[in-house]
Amino acid sequence: NLPGSVSGSYSRNLNHLWSVGSVVMMWDAPFVEFYYPALSDETHVTVDIDNAAEKFAALRRDEERQRKLLANAERVSQELLCPSCLESYWRKLIRRYRSYFRLDAVLDDRETLRRLLAGLDVAKLKLVALDVSTKWKLVSPRFLTEPGQLQQIADAATVDPDATPAPAKMWKERRAKKKKASETAADIS
Repeated sequence: NLPGSVSGSYSRNLNHLWSVGSVVMMWDAPFVEFYYPALSDETHVTVDIDNAAEKFAALRRDEERQRKLLANAERVSQELLCPSCLESYWRKLIRRYRSYFRLDAVLDDRETLRRLLAGLDVAKLKLVALDVSTKWKLVSPRFLTEPGQLQQIADAATVDPDATPAPAKMWKERRAKKKKASETAADIS
């Protein structure tokens, strides 16, 4: 995951590299993503302009290190970047923002939220809602042009703010099954 310039740049390509089980070489950059604190020398090789060629050559010669990095890339993908992992991260982050800014006083009270939304000029705001179809795995954007549309979304969201979306549940179940299978395999051997 090398930058497009020597100064370093951000790329979502890194997230893809973990998911396909790559040996990851990560540019030493000033930015971080939420999961970076969970990374270590066991998950990737950090490089910069001064040592990239040297570290790449050393890694090519070290097959054992390559195997460890490949195994840990899968772990990063399954434990930190899977859909339910991302959903969990965003849910926690939003809850903390809600708490810090006391947004619960407005967002958790349906009538207060309705009064707030009624005062907005929805057409001027150029809002877009993303409808997610879990069956077809599609995300369809639609423009919100009338106050009633925004209120419908708010009403649905205030019914159960702790509800877990169906796709996240599916991934949590898959992760739990995979973890249980690997624990069972370890017990057998």
